[in-house]
Amino acid sequence: MKRTLAMMILAALMLSLYACSDGGNAAGENSAVSGADNSVGETEPETTWLDTVPADVKFDGYSFNIGWSTPDLEADECAPNLDDITGDIVGEAVHQRNLLTENKLNISITSSRITDSWTTVLNDLKNMVLAGDTTYDAYDIGTWFMFQSSINGLLHKLDDVKTLDLSNEWWEHELNEMIAIDGKTHYMANGMINYLDDYGVSCLYFNKVLCTDLGLEYPYEMVRNGEWTYDKFIQYVDVSSADLDGNGVYDENDRYGLAENSGLLCRILPSFGTPVVMFDEAGESIINQSESFYNQLDRVMTTLLDANYQPMLLRDGPLGYEKADTVFPGGRALFFGEMVRNITGFRESMEQDFGVLPYPKYTEEQELYYSSYNTVWGTSYGIPVTNLELDRTGWILEVMGYYSTDTIYPATIEKNILTKNVRDEESADMLNILFNNKFYELGQWGTSVYGNLCTMASTGNNNFASSMKAISKVNAREFAEVKNYYNFGN
Repeated sequence: MKRTLAMMILAALMLSLYACSDGGNAAGENSAVSGADNSVGETEPETTWLDTVPADVKFDGYSFNIGWSTPDLEADECAPNLDDITGDIVGEAVHQRNLLTENKLNISITSSRITDSWTTVLNDLKNMVLAGDTTYDAYDIGTWFMFQSSINGLLHKLDDVKTLDLSNEWWEHELNEMIAIDGKTHYMANGMINYLDDYGVSCLYFNKVLCTDLGLEYPYEMVRNGEWTYDKFIQYVDVSSADLDGNGVYDENDRYGLAENSGLLCRILPSFGTPVVMFDEAGESIINQSESFYNQLDRVMTTLLDANYQPMLLRDGPLGYEKADTVFPGGRALFFGEMVRNITGFRESMEQDFGVLPYPKYTEEQELYYSSYNTVWGTSYGIPVTNLELDRTGWILEVMGYYSTDTIYPATIEKNILTKNVRDEESADMLNILFNNKFYELGQWGTSVYGNLCTMASTGNNNFASSMKAISKVNAREFAEVKNYYNFGN
């Protein structure tokens, strides 16, 4: 699990420390300070994981090349060009991480976009493997496409890489277990090494000014106390809407409790810790038929997604995105549901201050706040089957992950809590909750289940049971290869 903010040193300080140290552990260096008693401080220096890496793990200037692909054609989180990231604290942290890794292992780290169209990346990877193309040592692509690659025989099992240990603290254990489907077979991994998976987490933005004007307390304390539930959320949404112009017609000029789009169910159901697509002991794909799931679904459909519920603005509904997307930035919606990656845009464009929250729990009895993880925008690392140097690749990924703990992760938090004038420490707390509790749902983008959930949200028709029965065979076909690549029942 990624470290909490309290355990992290600010990115700016860490970057300056790393610029003059190997591994961020300066213990024992510069001990001969003028006037200091050199007899003091004879304790053994702290041993870090890096100290356990054998001294002969050097790779003679090898160029380690990472292939990446995301919907954002400029989002190279692997080895961006320094000229393109100057002034971006996250990009500069990635550059610093790479310099440290390169120095430690005697390598160079490069990256390139696999394809000009993120939607074709699976076919592009297939063609490269069929051609025996060894251009890339590792992939860093959208998790959905990495999953598709895993069931098309394009990736090595990470469990077979002897020098890779996913139990190390810089790997994201809970998410990696979900991505492994059954918790045993890993084809891809997430951790501090990549930050676009953090940017791909769903969150609720709320307008602080409007919250105060409506006499509502900021929900931060409710979140911390475990009291931020669906019922509380609906109460806030209910009291926030108003027909501001009094014409009896809700449009972009009126006020809403929540602005969302038809992907709402794919964000809010995971926040209840509820998967839609599941697998039985034999690895066959099934659709959740539990009573608790249907109760949760019905609750959302009869509140937020009721066709007559005025406090809810469906951004891809009758108004359309162009008009609907002026509502939250214009101070006419209390909540806005999207991904963390939208923060910097709001920081630049919104006049009124806003905060960040997780989607609510279903009830207080729910143990954690879960954050829906967008499987297209969120990335994962994997190793192509054409790479035959697994020991070398494992060492490189581990060292990159190790150095990422005090470079990339703190910079990611820092960048996203900087307002125009001050730091927003409360949002930092919320981001840690979001980043540390990702929920991986295979019924996300690209599946028949996803399409059905979006249709339900956009039409307001609660026909899930009949629809799921009709597409159950389609769902089974979509995931038929899983049992052939993921180890079930052992």
